[in-house]
Amino acid sequence: MPVEGTVDAFIELWYPSRDHHARANEHPLAAEAWEDVPNYAGTDGQFWLTHEHVVIEPPGTGPGMFDSDGG
Repeated sequence: MPVEGTVDAFIELWYPSRDHHARANEHPLAAEAWEDVPNYAGTDGQFWLTHEHVVIEPPGTGPGMFDSDGG
């Protein structure tokens, strides 16, 4: 997809599931993080939320660095 103009920031966040994403956004630190966005990125652009459909599950490597519930 061609991009017109310049890109101010490209930020990716990955979650194990939609439920994990929803719970993360309910956390008090999420509000603080969103308040900080204008300090490093333009807020007049586009924000996309995507969901991957995994066809072949990758091998498990254990919980992620920030997983307190093991996944």
